[in-house]
Amino acid sequence: PIADTERCIALSADGRMIPVDARVGRALLDSKPIYVMGLRDVSERARTELFLQGQRHVLELIASGAPGAETMAVLLAVVEGETPTMHCAIYELDVERQVARLVSAADLPADVVPRLRELEVGPDAEAIGFAIHGNAHVVTPDIESDPMWSDSGECLVVNGIRGAWTIPLRSTDGTVIGALVCYFDTAREPTPREHELAGATVQLASIALSSARDAASLRRSEASFRSFVETTPAAIFRETRDGQPAWRNRALATIR
Repeated sequence: PIADTERCIALSADGRMIPVDARVGRALLDSKPIYVMGLRDVSERARTELFLQGQRHVLELIASGAPGAETMAVLLAVVEGETPTMHCAIYELDVERQVARLVSAADLPADVVPRLRELEVGPDAEAIGFAIHGNAHVVTPDIESDPMWSDSGECLVVNGIRGAWTIPLRSTDGTVIGALVCYFDTAREPTPREHELAGATVQLASIALSSARDAASLRRSEASFRSFVETTPAAIFRETRDGQPAWRNRALATIR
């Protein structure tokens, strides 16, 4: 070889632009030097590298405490970049109201989003709410003919959504906290590649959603504690290390 392998873009026989590894070699033919270039299609490897890079970015957002909605949007952009015919949505379970609230779904048709913004959860609910209630996958190869989409199915079909797949999201203790929903442009079941992508997406979405819920719970606890400290009749104060007053609550402020 006279050159290292180089990553470049080539035109395939079917007219697609694909990433390839190119390498040039030198040989002799009838005592004359000839140069041969070898090209190897690395589309799958390049897609995998891009997906892993996206996963790392999502983990960085989670670790930095980025807002949950922002993290979810980046995650869905990563997975949808891998499979353009699959559009994803992430739902969070509101336990008290028993509804699933839409957290992120940037790639869904605009007319569909209001219809799917909040969904009932329960044994008699549509596919998404049923999957969350039962902690089970629900695959819908054909939305138009499936009674589990009787309420929102027509809106989805009119806007080009023909199939769906709902996967519960769970916290570390196994509690269902939401769902990943994959929508398809055609009436079909998910492909093996989409199963792989969804598996990785479910793991990251569960971590991101759990982290966002924990952060929200902590903020509520802090707000509750601050309210208690401010309104309690007991006198509470804080001093600096050198004994200087730094803060006092209302009860202490009224003491003369």
